[in-house]
Amino acid sequence: MTKKELIKKIADELWYTQKDVKAVIDAYNATLVEVAKKEGKVKTDLWVFKVVDRKAREWKTPQGKEYKIPARKVLVFKVKKSIKFVK
Repeated sequence: MTKKELIKKIADELWYTQKDVKAVIDAYNATLVEVAKKEGKVKTDLWVFKVVDRKAREWKTPQGKEYKIPARKVLVFKVKKSIKFVK
């Protein structure tokens, strides 16, 4: 499902305009990133976003060219156990 499809589905179910729903989703995403940068972790009922440090590393292409990837911080997404699907 794309963001556009999600917006349309929510707008149809809640009788809001797609413009209003898009504004809410954009604000949610911006707030999520802002809080994650500030506090390092964001927990919701369904998932957890956490900032982790990635070490610097080297990467080699199949053609043999080598790249150095610098250390950086990344946002990691994890689904809570309560909604994981069981086979």
